[in-house]
Amino acid sequence: MSVIEFRPSRLLAMLLVALHLAAAFSFLSGFGAGLASAAGLVLLGGTGWHCWCHGRYGARCRLGLLEDGALIVDPGGPAECRLDLLPASVVTYPVVWLIWRADGSRKSSASMLLRDQLAPHEWSVLQVWLRLRVRTSLEGPQVRP
Repeated sequence: MSVIEFRPSRLLAMLLVALHLAAAFSFLSGFGAGLASAAGLVLLGGTGWHCWCHGRYGARCRLGLLEDGALIVDPGGPAECRLDLLPASVVTYPVVWLIWRADGSRKSSASMLLRDQLAPHEWSVLQVWLRLRVRTSLEGPQVRP
């Protein structure tokens, strides 16, 4: 099992702050200076600050990459959980979309990992693992008649 560690994405935090600024500008343009725009700006400022702080100082997380194509979140930790990846998982250069289902669950969920969340070596390990191990484990053994 390979273990990789990732941190919150700084690029995603900057994108969210930029979207908050655009929303504040459109709020001011639409309502002008007044009580409604002041309340909206306070709300947008608070959520923008939360996104910035969470994106910069959030906790790190670890993933265990198993040989059978499954993931273990926080291996050896108190929140250890096994996730089975689904064929809809996507690997591109700047982003990886992990579509997964928890053990014994019928509900699927998704997680997005950006390139700046991992060290360069761990990013390439994750991409190779997803392309080789997961794909072969999803295909399964081929039976010929």
